Amino acid sequence: MAASDRARRPFWVHQVAEYVIGIMLVTAGLQTPEPAAPSLLGALIVANAATVKGPLSAFDVIPRRIHRLIDPVIFGLVLLTAALPVFDIDGGNRSVIGAVGVVLAFVWWYSSYDPPVRSSAGERLDAGQIAGRLAGRGVNAWRRRPRQ
Repeated sequence: MAASDRARRPFWVHQVAEYVIGIMLVTAGLQTPEPAAPSLLGALIVANAATVKGPLSAFDVIPRRIHRLIDPVIFGLVLLTAALPVFDIDGGNRSVIGAVGVVLAFVWWYSSYDPPVRSSAGERLDAGQIAGRLAGRGVNAWRRRPRQ
């Protein structure tokens, strides 16, 4: 199957998945006697999602094209952590970490890293701007209402 044939999910879905997976891995790690490996991997995944230039990012630092290259490194690191016996991880958490690596690879494969599409006027509104404009219109309509 060619890369253009597969269905692509919007980038915000990619970010939500990374946040959920990372937080899940941190919480799973904190419930084990040796929380270092799963918790650090989860924190790395959350930090990766938070620093990319996207709609749900906390810090717009890393461009999407670079994030697209960082993601395979991270899920490869996750899969290596699950596979290598060097890390002191119990079997249950090892399988969870391996499953997380597979899910991250799946999310990466089906994500669209394309930049947002500009409108015909050249202006792109984000959700906050749309909400602000709607609130402003509501306030203006309230002020212009006929008073009795």
